[in-house]
Amino acid sequence: MNTEFYRQLVAVQRKHAVSKRKLAKMCGVSYGTFIDFFNLDKPFRPLLDQTMAKIHNTFGISYEVMEEYNETIKKERQKERGE
Repeated sequence: MNTEFYRQLVAVQRKHAVSKRKLAKMCGVSYGTFIDFFNLDKPFRPLLDQTMAKIHNTFGISYEVMEEYNETIKKERQKERGE
């Protein structure tokens, strides 16, 4: 989970001193999306365009950083499964 997006989202969470549920509510994203994001045991689900838009508009995290996250985690999970 060593991605810039992860670092930035954790920094936002710490800055606001909120739970994952509250963080999700702040930007109008499903709570399950952030639970999946922070849980390495969950299957990878890429961030969807509308989710990225909400995160970008609320927290200012760039689309490029989120796209890089999608690609990095997808590759890591494929390696783990031996694909």
